[in-house]
Amino acid sequence: MAFRILLPSFFAILLSQLAFAHNSTVLFNSVHSLSWTNADSSTAIRTYMFPDNLLFRVLLLARGNPEAYGNSLIFGLGFYCARRLTKSCWLSLLLLECSTDGVVLAERYPQVVWTANNYNHVEENAVLHADRGRGLVLTNTNGFDVFSTKLSGNFAEGMTLKEDGELVLFDITNSTIWRSSDFPTDTLLVGQGLREGSKLTTLSSINVVFSLSIRSTSLTAFVDDLKPVAYLSLKPDGAISNSSTLIQVIFTPTNITFTYKLGDRSHNLYKPTGGMLSQIQLLRLGKDGGLRIYVWKAHSGWTGTSLYDQCQIPMACGKYGVCTQGGHCACPKSDDGVDYLTPVVPTKPKLGCNFNLTSYKKKYVLGVLFGNLSYFSYYDQTTAVAGINGLEACTFECSRDFSCSAVFFTYDDNTSDGHCYMASEVLTIRAVRIEGDLKRSVAYLKTPAAIYPPYSKATRKGSSNSFSPSKIVKAVAITGSLSLCMLISFFIFRKIIAKGRQVKDCYEQVLVGPVRFSYRELCLATKRFCTKLGSGGSGSVFKGELKDGTVIAVKRLDSIEQGTGEFLAEMQTVGSLHHYNLVKLIGFCTDESNRLLVYEYMSNSSLDKWIFSDGPRPLLNWETRRRIILDVARGLAYLHEGCSQRIAHLDMKPHNILLDENFNAKISDFGLARFIDRNRSHVSTSTKGTLGYLAPEWQNSRISVKADIYSFGIVILEAVSGRLNLDYSQSDADVHFLGVLQRKADEDRLIDIVDKKIADSESHMQEIMQMIRIGVWCVNEDQSKRPRMSTVVKVLEGSVEMEHHIEFKFRNTMDFSSNPFGECSLKSALSVSL
Repeated sequence: MAFRILLPSFFAILLSQLAFAHNSTVLFNSVHSLSWTNADSSTAIRTYMFPDNLLFRVLLLARGNPEAYGNSLIFGLGFYCARRLTKSCWLSLLLLECSTDGVVLAERYPQVVWTANNYNHVEENAVLHADRGRGLVLTNTNGFDVFSTKLSGNFAEGMTLKEDGELVLFDITNSTIWRSSDFPTDTLLVGQGLREGSKLTTLSSINVVFSLSIRSTSLTAFVDDLKPVAYLSLKPDGAISNSSTLIQVIFTPTNITFTYKLGDRSHNLYKPTGGMLSQIQLLRLGKDGGLRIYVWKAHSGWTGTSLYDQCQIPMACGKYGVCTQGGHCACPKSDDGVDYLTPVVPTKPKLGCNFNLTSYKKKYVLGVLFGNLSYFSYYDQTTAVAGINGLEACTFECSRDFSCSAVFFTYDDNTSDGHCYMASEVLTIRAVRIEGDLKRSVAYLKTPAAIYPPYSKATRKGSSNSFSPSKIVKAVAITGSLSLCMLISFFIFRKIIAKGRQVKDCYEQVLVGPVRFSYRELCLATKRFCTKLGSGGSGSVFKGELKDGTVIAVKRLDSIEQGTGEFLAEMQTVGSLHHYNLVKLIGFCTDESNRLLVYEYMSNSSLDKWIFSDGPRPLLNWETRRRIILDVARGLAYLHEGCSQRIAHLDMKPHNILLDENFNAKISDFGLARFIDRNRSHVSTSTKGTLGYLAPEWQNSRISVKADIYSFGIVILEAVSGRLNLDYSQSDADVHFLGVLQRKADEDRLIDIVDKKIADSESHMQEIMQMIRIGVWCVNEDQSKRPRMSTVVKVLEGSVEMEHHIEFKFRNTMDFSSNPFGECSLKSALSVSL
């Protein structure tokens, strides 16, 4: 790890010596920038190799407080790299085991307690910069900044790794101006906690976010921050006044301390954890959604204990796994006796279940009854689909929604009066009731319906080729019974098929224009998928070239179960549409288990790369930004008003706006799109867009094309300002850009929000102010007051004047789907170039 420092040589030598001596403090130079490179070097501070080829390049070391951590643990800040499968690295704080004389024990796994770039790994040769004006800035090898402390006008004199595991930046008076514990990731150390607005978050292996934060009077865990679903509520022992507000939670060795405010007074209540003062502990939100306390012992290392029922953990048994009494895992059994699901790994039931696709000819996708199963979302009735009270309406709505994977319905006595839950991701299902829940429940899962379903073991038992009189008599009796049953079933089946056709797998029928490619053709075109453009939750995108020289982008879905909804949605929308400002679908592939989409290649990547980055890309002038906004408006106007059915994109954001070589903009990624009949004003959907771009009406799941207009308004404001609408690297007051915008409007200082990187902004300031007003017009919280996209196009073209009275008032300035990591489209819209 080389120092790249332009300092007097004697100071560089001194600083290097201090670092080698387990230095916990580095002073910043007032003239030159200080930087560390993530690379092997003879001048590296120190490098440790851990099991599984995990590498840690240390920048700072600090011995833990002996009272809290004994003499056997030490904190380290540095580059932590996973080199076995990838060369991904993170700037992290680690808790390391060491001998009594301070030598790190490399045979023990370290504990990661904080990460700067949690969801944005860096590569070898990434650089950490430190200077007085910017604090710490982590820059990847492509020149893009992935983390910054952003000191808001303060000047840092240096940084210190404290003995309690906290990284701080301090000013000339030695006062702390930034601390890592204000921006926790998935772990709390003893003495650390959560305040209003802060949270623990973790990303599961299937790109589902779990979070833990303060809500009302409890510490609440959520799944999927796009529209949070509560699955756990922790409260202290003792009575809580309904008028009290929970303002802070602190983790201590013996309890979790809850601080409540009532009027001008505050008081503490406690939730015992069973820990002891003498124990070394940490609290962690795991990748399965479990909240556990880990205790360290010298000879056995770290052991974890869950704070609640095992079956309440969202990934206790993996996707589609059923958690039974005692935390045992199994695959769900359907009421028709068919084994639709089998374990991912038969010897490891906790890894979840997959659909048994080898036994099916996948021609239809139908809802299959799986009996009385619960689901963690029942805990939070606010997540039930609004306006749907009956089971039949619930299952029918799911059949119309490609993103809906399952229906869980709860009721008291009558299935015509209950709560409808439509799940886009089916995580662990409960087979045991949540304590205190007296409701009945029923589950329908979307499954690949078999034309020739496999025989169950029961049907094969005792089969024989011999014929006896008794068997013949039995056969005649059974045949008569079956005939009657078949007659009755025929009428029922006709009714089922009528509904089934609405969700018929449309691989063959939906497309006429696009070309069907074989998997081998696309392997050759992409050179076996060697040039990766990007990836998301449903798959990855690769660059390729067809035999005629056409450059293409190929989206490959990771799995049938995970990406079928997106695949069908994109086939039905892009495949049947033709507009200059929509990305062109060239072809597709459905060989065997492979699902691929072939698009035109867009050489200038996506808009976010140009307006949010401080990297080396050329800057976009105002005319280019204005033209991009107009292109997007034309594309949306066509989707909303130019087709036989209205189409809501439902994931409009800069990442899904692709740019060709001339910076012409085209809308991409239709994986969440919905068709809306012209005789309907809205649809109910469990489809989820992306953090920061969701219109307020997403809270009740009743969506119209006006949701796209709100997202488009956010895109306008981001293009003008050069910052994300939700940016958790900003100060608390500036996290939500709409709040900043309202404040600047009240101060008559709208010019302050204009991106300083727009070199010709002064000569176009009147146009820019007009564009801001258009953006605010589109993000009106009352969807009835938002303009139609065709109107926006005319305003942008100058043929129509916009509404004169535009209010800069945003009641909902803190997004209900806020997430400390900015963008995380968990339904996996690919934020990449095509």
